[in-house]
Amino acid sequence: GEAPDGRHLWVTLGRHLHRVDARRGRIVETEVSEEMIDAVAVDPKGRHVYSFSYDDYRVTKRHIDHGTVLRRSAILSGRAFRLTASRHGVWVGDVGEDEVPEIRLIERDDLESEGRAGAPGRSYSSAAVSGETLWFSGHEPPDASGRSAFRLYCADAATGVLRSEEPQGPGGGDVVADDEAVYVRTHDELPDEQGIVVVHPDPVCLE
Repeated sequence: GEAPDGRHLWVTLGRHLHRVDARRGRIVETEVSEEMIDAVAVDPKGRHVYSFSYDDYRVTKRHIDHGTVLRRSAILSGRAFRLTASRHGVWVGDVGEDEVPEIRLIERDDLESEGRAGAPGRSYSSAAVSGETLWFSGHEPPDASGRSAFRLYCADAATGVLRSEEPQGPGGGDVVADDEAVYVRTHDELPDEQGIVVVHPDPVCLE
């Protein structure tokens, strides 16, 4: 995985966390971890690197310059994990009890769990942050015909509270966002929406 901090890329390979010069493509720093590193994210201010490992199911906060460990979270429950960082901490996707995937905020200073995104009891995953907005895929409840679908939602990046109950577009796979749009890789079961979908959201999502 990789995460840009403006000047460098953070790249994981097994137990190695590499800081790569983005212009020259050269490794400038390497931290060797005790566990495999499966996901990484850099906070928008470029202060910390967050990583996650399936070996111990914890989020680790690391020094931005050389990747050494500063603090570890408590053990998290869940299945697959994805990280997206905001100035408030790191949002961890696919964390949940009772087999219901959710997105949980791990606070930036002490790595304590500070809340979750969206509505209770709903299944959420695949998050991204742009500015003060959190974007994520949500699995809608079945309609009258029994069909359900993944849709894209927006929320406050500090609290996870939905900014609109209305879906902003298709969801399902990976989500990437910038100041202008949201880019969603949709699932194969959406034949009319399969592939990369560019979503231009409602202004209410950007408040």
